Amino acid sequence: MDLEIRSVIHYCYLRGMDPLAAEAEMKPVYCKQMCHLKTIRNWYKRFDEGRSELSDMPRSGRPVNNSILESIKDLLEEEPFISAKRMCEVLNIPKSTLLLKLHNELGLVKVNLRWIPHTLTEENKKQRVELSCKILDLLEKGPSTWNSILTGDQTWIYWDNPQTSKWIEKGSERPTCPKLTISAQKTMITVFFGYRGIVLIKMLPKDKRFNSQYMVDDILPSLEEKVIRYRPKSGLKGIKLHIDNARSHNSKMTMQSISNYKIVRIPHPPYSPDIAPCDFWLFGKLKEYLKGKRFDSETELFDALLTFSMQISKNEITRVFNEWIKRLHEVIENQGEYVHK
Repeated sequence: MDLEIRSVIHYCYLRGMDPLAAEAEMKPVYCKQMCHLKTIRNWYKRFDEGRSELSDMPRSGRPVNNSILESIKDLLEEEPFISAKRMCEVLNIPKSTLLLKLHNELGLVKVNLRWIPHTLTEENKKQRVELSCKILDLLEKGPSTWNSILTGDQTWIYWDNPQTSKWIEKGSERPTCPKLTISAQKTMITVFFGYRGIVLIKMLPKDKRFNSQYMVDDILPSLEEKVIRYRPKSGLKGIKLHIDNARSHNSKMTMQSISNYKIVRIPHPPYSPDIAPCDFWLFGKLKEYLKGKRFDSETELFDALLTFSMQISKNEITRVFNEWIKRLHEVIENQGEYVHK
């Protein structure tokens, strides 16, 4: 950053102006060369800590110089998320020069940040490890125990599912794909599956909301109706149910109903879709299957869901249970961090 701009920031600091006021004071004068508010705040912090020197501080292992390369490094240190366009404006250099320095001399590339469901606290990580151990103790007993495990969740399914990729001749115009909006017609479905395959697919009626009442009055009775076909004597009694920590799953009403059925609830750590089979496998596979399909009624949609469920083999379910075990081991070994796959 230009020494002159640092001097002005220092001047504003000495006048007792806050960073926002300093930014407003400087913007009309410096325009495109203006630094970000975050940079001003960083310098205010340094001044609060007693720094009065405005030039670059000596750095270990290399002399201070004013080369373009050093200016790029200084800028990235102050603003690691800065765009290439903004860097060119601040440093007053062509984009080609900037990219050459970034890629060839500094060995840097710009990447999209990896999405995570939640910023995990140390307590979250501890919970993830503890509860992963409990789930693992159950799963590692093998297929004899898997037969009594059911896992499930809810997701929205759109009626119109356009394709998002296509093979074209090199140099041809790139096809377009409409973006699905929040108002697009869709239906919430609940799916439960176990070692036998998909056990229940239920669509949320238009006149109902997915809440504890619906869970108790519709989902659990429907699940019992399906399970009793292959467990005629015990039904849901002794079934080990794995669901996440959605409010409708954890409410007193739902928990009491689960208890009444004598279901064993498998604990699931909060903020952990990476170790929930519906999230890391089923829903992604389902939505990929639905690509290119359009439905004019809920009946058509439901028929497609049934067809999908019948295509899932026992070998694939076995693979999913083994993947579940593998992911739980990774959470434990990595002290609660997310599984990035």
